[in-house]
Amino acid sequence: MGFTIIKQIYRCTLGKLITWHVNARDQKRGLDFSREVDTKEGVKYGAPSTARTQHIVRKYFGDNITEEDSIIDIGCGKGRMLAFFAEFPFKQICGLEYVQEMVDIAKNNIGVLGLGGGVKIIAGDARVYEDLDQYNYFYMSNPFWEDDIMVALIKNIKKSISRNNRMIHIIYNNPRQENILISQGLVLEKEMPVFFNTKVNVYTFSAQQQTKNNVV
Repeated sequence: MGFTIIKQIYRCTLGKLITWHVNARDQKRGLDFSREVDTKEGVKYGAPSTARTQHIVRKYFGDNITEEDSIIDIGCGKGRMLAFFAEFPFKQICGLEYVQEMVDIAKNNIGVLGLGGGVKIIAGDARVYEDLDQYNYFYMSNPFWEDDIMVALIKNIKKSISRNNRMIHIIYNNPRQENILISQGLVLEKEMPVFFNTKVNVYTFSAQQQTKNNVV
């Protein structure tokens, strides 16, 4: 038991050191993926950890992603995951972000990395944004506190599937509102082991599943 605790402390300390090193390196390059942001509305926004999610995407999806696939990051923040997704041959990569301050930082980060031609960032509200038909991968890192926003997003995704029949995958980091996804008929495809309090699940949905739910 004692050895297990020591090992966990070691991993946690190592993780913090790596994070500090990466953040310092980013700052020297003119990148800002970690600084807390104060918005005009007085709301503070931090930067969620993405290392676990990146590992999962590489392990479970990396070899299967092709130029026929496209991904949208809902609540993309400063664009760290957008930069990561650019490592794969996605046809389209898009970030949707509600907070204008975060949009501006994300666009700067993507520009510094020279990814402006392959990554699009949109300022918008997930409750009303419906230009989703081209995406079969969706990524979220617990972007909403209000349940009604998540419900509206899932309904928009389902309407998109009705227009463009396809199987979609939702990669959900810190799935605090997973009950909403399940209640809306999405299927849990992969439930990843919790690692240092980080949980990532993958959900799927298709037109066939939607038809089945309507019949039931």
